[in-house]
Amino acid sequence: MRGRHLIVASQRLVGCFPTIEGQGQTPRPLICSSPMRYTAGMLDEVERLYAEIHAFASSEDSELVPRRVLPEALESEVVILGQALGRDTQRLSGLPYTLADGTLSRGGRVLDGFLSKFGYTISPDGHRQYVYSTDLVCRYPGRKARGSGDELPGPEEIKESAPWLEAELLLVRPRVVVLLGKAAGLTFLARYSGMRATSLREVAGTPHPAVISDLEVTAFVVHHPSGAFQFPGESGPLYERTAAQIRSFLGADTLRVPAIDEAKVADAPHGDGGTSSRDDRSNTELLLAYEESKSEEVWDELRRRGVLEGRPHRPAGEYAAYLIREKYGGHRIGTKGPYHVASAAGQRIQVHGRHVRGREPMWFAVQFRLDEREFDIYAPVLFDERYGVRHAWQMPWETLKLYVKRYAGTGWRLPVTGAWRDEVESIALPDRRALQ
Repeated sequence: MRGRHLIVASQRLVGCFPTIEGQGQTPRPLICSSPMRYTAGMLDEVERLYAEIHAFASSEDSELVPRRVLPEALESEVVILGQALGRDTQRLSGLPYTLADGTLSRGGRVLDGFLSKFGYTISPDGHRQYVYSTDLVCRYPGRKARGSGDELPGPEEIKESAPWLEAELLLVRPRVVVLLGKAAGLTFLARYSGMRATSLREVAGTPHPAVISDLEVTAFVVHHPSGAFQFPGESGPLYERTAAQIRSFLGADTLRVPAIDEAKVADAPHGDGGTSSRDDRSNTELLLAYEESKSEEVWDELRRRGVLEGRPHRPAGEYAAYLIREKYGGHRIGTKGPYHVASAAGQRIQVHGRHVRGREPMWFAVQFRLDEREFDIYAPVLFDERYGVRHAWQMPWETLKLYVKRYAGTGWRLPVTGAWRDEVESIALPDRRALQ
């Protein structure tokens, strides 16, 4: 079997001694000494393992770059497991959920928000414990012949990659394995827990014991971060519930940093998700610089922090969505649909930001259908000249319906001044003016 000798090598490394070795024979259960954490020998073994995986996977993918070895990942007590390599992330950057330009992908930012709730990160620049990440299948399965998205790995592909996956797990020896998405969740649980399920809902939100050779782990299943926006009412609460269970399971002493203070996140030089910054300027300083110069370097930094996702001419809208996400948790959806943030509580929030220059603007734009409720909360935000938060509100869809007006040629608008301001709830958003 391809890669089988790597399992034996990794078992030796952690002090496990197989009762049988030999081609064509299946190793019996092992007796293990106490698990080791990161050592220099372990790093050498991982490098050899990654080199063999790359030699196999790159034979059918000329664009595949070698997987980078991060020693800090070997200290992780948590492993996250996806279904296969993504087309534009680790395959081209060498790091999971990281694009070729070094920034986290959209799914990576969602994942990092989830990991931060129990003291971990997927950002190599982060100040939390870096999580170990791997996949059921060690190569990219290709795009679907019809429709959008990637092909699901088939049974033969999963079987072919299983020895390498098991070798990685036996090297790192995690206590927790987080299974990202239906394919990874159901396949892993069937193989290592003996659990047969047909849907993610059957297994999500509860711990599952699993055994890989001599290694006992606890597995949790959540929505894959790249598709979490498809389940706005489910993914946020599921992430919160699962993170709380993992935090409790690992124990408070395993958390590498204190809980994040929302009042410090929005404008801290370390940016979104707690990652360390390559630029000492605050978010608001960078926003002003971007608005003035449209500098590629400034945009890259704001995107890396998760403040901007697109290339807006004026970034007030995306910055407002960033602050709303920081306040309510959950994840950002993007700028195209009827709502822009799916909160941790499952609320669909449409966000609109206006940058005040002198007097207040006359109206907020609203993506609105009178006969169809496409979001739950409307959150308009007014920024001052330096992107400090002047006012912010949260307005239920039912209340918005009473005050929104349709103007010929411009669509639905909410007047900035009006009776609604006396009736809806003002909200406090993180705003560190001292850094401005």
